[in-house]
Amino acid sequence: MKRNLLNKWIITLMAIVLATSCNRKFDVPPANADPEIDATLSIMELKNRYSAIGDFQRIEDEHIVSGIVIADDRSGNFYKQIIIQDETGGIPVLLDANNVYTQYPVGRRVYILLKGMMLGDYGGTIQIGIDSSRSGDGRFLNLEGIPQTLFDQYIVKGSFNNTVTPKIVKPADFTKTINDPLLSTLVQINNVEFRDADISKTYADPTTNISAVNFTLTTCEKQSMILRTSSYARFAAFNVPDGNGGPTGIPSIFNGTMQLTIRDTTDVAFTGTRCNGQVPVPVLKTIADLKAYATGYSSVPAGVSIKGVVVSSTKNEAAGNYRLQDASGGIQLRFTTGANPNAVPGDSLTVNVGGLALSTFNGGLQVNNVAAVVKSGTGIITPRPATIADIIANNREWESTLVSINNISITASTSGSTGSNYILSDATGQLATFVRNTADIIMPAAAISITGYVSVFQSASAALRSKHRSHSANKMI
Repeated sequence: MKRNLLNKWIITLMAIVLATSCNRKFDVPPANADPEIDATLSIMELKNRYSAIGDFQRIEDEHIVSGIVIADDRSGNFYKQIIIQDETGGIPVLLDANNVYTQYPVGRRVYILLKGMMLGDYGGTIQIGIDSSRSGDGRFLNLEGIPQTLFDQYIVKGSFNNTVTPKIVKPADFTKTINDPLLSTLVQINNVEFRDADISKTYADPTTNISAVNFTLTTCEKQSMILRTSSYARFAAFNVPDGNGGPTGIPSIFNGTMQLTIRDTTDVAFTGTRCNGQVPVPVLKTIADLKAYATGYSSVPAGVSIKGVVVSSTKNEAAGNYRLQDASGGIQLRFTTGANPNAVPGDSLTVNVGGLALSTFNGGLQVNNVAAVVKSGTGIITPRPATIADIIANNREWESTLVSINNISITASTSGSTGSNYILSDATGQLATFVRNTADIIMPAAAISITGYVSVFQSASAALRSKHRSHSANKMI
């Protein structure tokens, strides 16, 4: 019975840091290399074949375009499509499937084999699809997406983690023509804000009574542009920010109206002072409130901060990874390069998490790319007394929080180049634990108690990770 329990639940003493120290990748080839395929047309050369709205046309010649995915359907704000961009321009590729980001995530290079496909448009934005059909009333011609069974026939997958830098533009830069080279590319519009009347509203209608919602973004120079958000987006219920900033997004045109679509709220960093001098009010949330935003891959509303006490040891974590706990719960933070606060257990941190991504890696919840943090003193977190069975039963609720287990035994398991594995046992069960070689932790042959924080590993696992050196008495580890 105990062996089965150990196999199902993996609780580690600071070991999970290895699993959480890098971002998830999808289907990465061993060398992350592009195939030996050359594009024969640029994206703008392809789009220049399209002369007028409604000029749907079948592509009969053997041509290939290549681009990097700059938007996918991960957040739900883009539906059954990816947007790709090369050095000349961008174009949506319609795909008749859900969760296409698992194959074609942002940053992946793809090659589109054009023969047999169709060029069309939606309200003036040129797209690539597979066929066309009339609307129910016969008035409009609609482009249809590539069926999932035909993805590999028309799309060749390339390398991951390619970057596209957004072009800084102004609303006046858009020509509002079908061949505007800025359409369907990654752009950033600086110094804009939501209107005063809108800052108490949500991005869209989470009840989906209205399929999408438009807001007017205005610059301090009184230029404006529409921000359009799907009510099916995972962040539809988030309030729009009350500050000023530079949103990143994908511009399109619909019946003569320019509109910007963000990929998720990480594209909206509105933390600056508004044009009228009003300073945005930061919102301090509990860690439990923060975790409530997590629905798969999701993001945190702008302006949100959390405050808690560090409960992890930097020597037993990858550089820039911390566990923060308050009275409501705990969370893992992954700081960007150069933003490491060099905090130690007991340091109190106030962290700006607004607009950042919440994601899971090997089952553990984390906030990515944290950069804004202030050391705000020190604090004390009292470990929760628990048995191993308690930890297993409450691993989601107790993740990244301190617990203390009494009457345990510790058995060495295996060692590797990065650390050592151990097995913790008490009267209720067993858990695996891992200690990095960089940690100053000596695991004793016998101990009265052990203290560490819970870390979830894989879909149904928990992990306990220690803070300090292990002792054979009631000491924190």
